[in-house]
Amino acid sequence: PFQEITADVIAGSIRARGRGGNFSEFVIAKLVVNRATDTLQADLLAEASAGFAALAARIDQGDLSLVAQRTLRTRLRIAKAAFDNQDFVGANTRLLALATEAASLSGQAIPNRWRSLRDLVNAEGEIQGLAAALGHKLRCLQGTC
Repeated sequence: PFQEITADVIAGSIRARGRGGNFSEFVIAKLVVNRATDTLQADLLAEASAGFAALAARIDQGDLSLVAQRTLRTRLRIAKAAFDNQDFVGANTRLLALATEAASLSGQAIPNRWRSLRDLVNAEGEIQGLAAALGHKLRCLQGTC
């Protein structure tokens, strides 16, 4: 199934960016459905909620050190609380802190290597990819995407 992984849409020629922690195939498509603003807002809220759930599930997958797992869970809970209070700027700021923390724990506490044999999992890359896609949705909810 297709999954939204957009992290940025940059002005200029068509440039979109997204990432995951392993090999991926992707398609860049333009959404041509003209949705009413309230429908779009509701869709973005649902997609962001799903993004928080996906990030929580990835953190709890079991391949992070206990310290990394607890640290990232706490940061995610704080970001989710801001989101639940409709503070999308605050949620995005806290999500960026989670991504920075994941990068700082990368290597020893969070696996960050991947091979095409699929015997190694780049957990840090997967967390960064999920956080970036969620951050894009939060920026859209702020009206800045």
